[in-house]
Amino acid sequence: MSELAKCESDISLARRFPVSVLITAAAERALAIAHAIADPGETGNPRLMMFDGAAILDAANRERWERVGIEDRADLVIRDIDRLSTTEQAALMTLLDTESQSGRRRIIAASPASLFARVKEGTFMPELFYRLNVIHIVSDPCSEGRGTPSRPIIAA
Repeated sequence: MSELAKCESDISLARRFPVSVLITAAAERALAIAHAIADPGETGNPRLMMFDGAAILDAANRERWERVGIEDRADLVIRDIDRLSTTEQAALMTLLDTESQSGRRRIIAASPASLFARVKEGTFMPELFYRLNVIHIVSDPCSEGRGTPSRPIIAA
């Protein structure tokens, strides 16, 4: 069974709802999952704009992202999100807040490492983690062990 087939129910869910998706998988596998999630539109090709980590925070890249019209509805893919410093994470959170106000596009974040573990270590912002972790796709094999929960249970 292919890795994509193992994730098909999560991919199908992510296709139906334009919400943030967190993919914990090796780079190539994460890219294949992102392509499977993206809406192919009229051309049949997935509409993705990909950035490596902090590259999305570069002013020229933000301009490029903003120039893509609302009608294009390209999904934003941020690879290696686990490599962002806490300052970059805060800047990304601000960017995502601006993006969500326009209600335009899905954010797909990919990491080969468990962001939940980074949150527990204090090196990843919990607010950003929860913002990205609406749908969490974990593709085996990856560095996140089977016993590691993707979302902690929070008592109300």
